[in-house]
Amino acid sequence: MIPRLLPLLLLAAAPVAAQLRLYVVDGQTEQPVPALLDLGEAYVGDRNDLRLRVRNTGPGRATIDRLSVSGRDFSLQSEPTIPHPLAPDASVDFRVRFSPQNYGTSFSAVLTFNTTTVLLVARAAAVPTLLVETGGRRVPASTLDGVPFGEVKTGGTTAVRFHLVNETPITATLSRLEVRGTSFQGPIGLAPPVRLSPNASAAFDVAFTPSSNGAQEGWLLVGDRPVKLTGVGVAPPFPKPIVVLEPATPGNNSAARLSVRFGVASPSAGSGTLELAVRAGAAADDAVQFVSPTSGRRLDFTVAAGDTVAAFGDRREVVFQTGTVAGELVFTAKIGQWSETFVLPLNPAPVEFTEAKAARATGALEVNLTGFDNTRSLTRLAFTFFGRDGAPLPQGAVTVDVTGDFSRYFASSTLGGAFTLRASFPVSGDSSAISAVEVEATNPAGAARSKRLSF
Repeated sequence: MIPRLLPLLLLAAAPVAAQLRLYVVDGQTEQPVPALLDLGEAYVGDRNDLRLRVRNTGPGRATIDRLSVSGRDFSLQSEPTIPHPLAPDASVDFRVRFSPQNYGTSFSAVLTFNTTTVLLVARAAAVPTLLVETGGRRVPASTLDGVPFGEVKTGGTTAVRFHLVNETPITATLSRLEVRGTSFQGPIGLAPPVRLSPNASAAFDVAFTPSSNGAQEGWLLVGDRPVKLTGVGVAPPFPKPIVVLEPATPGNNSAARLSVRFGVASPSAGSGTLELAVRAGAAADDAVQFVSPTSGRRLDFTVAAGDTVAAFGDRREVVFQTGTVAGELVFTAKIGQWSETFVLPLNPAPVEFTEAKAARATGALEVNLTGFDNTRSLTRLAFTFFGRDGAPLPQGAVTVDVTGDFSRYFASSTLGGAFTLRASFPVSGDSSAISAVEVEATNPAGAARSKRLSF
């Protein structure tokens, strides 16, 4: 009998191949690393980094067993500790750095990742030295805190000469040579790309042409290295500003117009300021200010070439208030080298009533006064009452010493000499027998009398 042979089947799970892949990372994009990876150029003493990523694209756990780079001037940065396990779809980043310490046409190295090798290539770039002509000699631009072009009148031009010198043993190629800044122009006489053999040089100019006065700034870009350019635009001297008032001598509690004029046409455009100050001891008066085109005590103005009158926005004059304090209003116009003042004196004067009313109240007569005392030192009020026949009452004027009351009021007021007052006089008997009243106010400048006020 022939025995039967039965197959013995041994079933086991087949091993799953791990799939670790190497990518070049650019922002959010991953690209597979080629067999030859170019790291580009780096200046001697500088560095160029390339970001790489290892990702586990398989369904099982995988391990980085080896990660290294061999080759002069190449190194790994932020690399993971080896061995380094990765779960499915997990990744880890590191960088390959090229930092040449010597000149040479090309450099190479080998990047080893587990059993995979990648050839790395790079080049050491030569950057020419930038020299600046200043004071009759050539100075490296790197030793200057910006290249100064000095002061130039607006509309004028000056130029500075630069030299590119290749002091390296290899050919230097400069693909970028650019000037930025509205007042700077160039490069004049040389255009990129610039190729310089060892010890060769090339010259070019940069011009500075300011269109406005004041400090100006620009940049000269030599490759990826910026060089600061500085200059100052100086406007031709402005003519002397003259402050003109209309009316010429306004008094207190009034509005007047003002303009800033020039004896001759301005040779250039520019801007200035007009300021208003009060010289009146310790008195404060918020009413003293410009009110048009804007409020405040400081305004900006502009002057165009050929102007004889300054402009405040779209206007040629401003309106201001004189307030209610004796003293001086000082107007200061500043432009260019000029700072000219005009002083408007406001002399001490008797009290002025701007509004006065008399009225009957139950059992009393009331007098309401609004006005100002530019000396801020009112001392006496006198009330003279009149009968039906128009004659003063035989009792004479009712006099009140208000020195203390007004002294305390003005000490806390920021409204200059302005005040409002209500006086009440109790009446016994028939008040209709009193028909009117006049008020006299006294300060150190004299006495002022109101018109007759009817009840």
